[in-house]
Amino acid sequence: AELELARSALYELRAQHEQVLEENRGLKFQLRDVKLECGQSLQDATARFRSQLSSMQRTHATTLEATKIATRAQAFQDLAKWAKRALSLMMHMRNRLDDMRKANVVKARFKQEEKWLQAGV
Repeated sequence: AELELARSALYELRAQHEQVLEENRGLKFQLRDVKLECGQSLQDATARFRSQLSSMQRTHATTLEATKIATRAQAFQDLAKWAKRALSLMMHMRNRLDDMRKANVVKARFKQEEKWLQAGV
């Protein structure tokens, strides 16, 4: 009877062992599925990251180019401002020179008239 009881316990242990092995196989499949999902998610995230990084690099390059263009535009504006000032100064100097020429003509005419008056003309 004890032998039968031991056999029965052994069969029960084997059945439990088989059940644990079956559950273990199921867990292994679940783990594999989770690993596959994680791997796919990681690949998707990596692809999104690379795409965003590429976009950011293009944006950065565009920003640098825009900054260069803005700097050049500011330099041209400054140059135009200085050219306008120089032109204004040149016009002022030309007007002063014209005034001096007119004054010299009047002065020469005055001296000529003075000579004529002294000569009694």
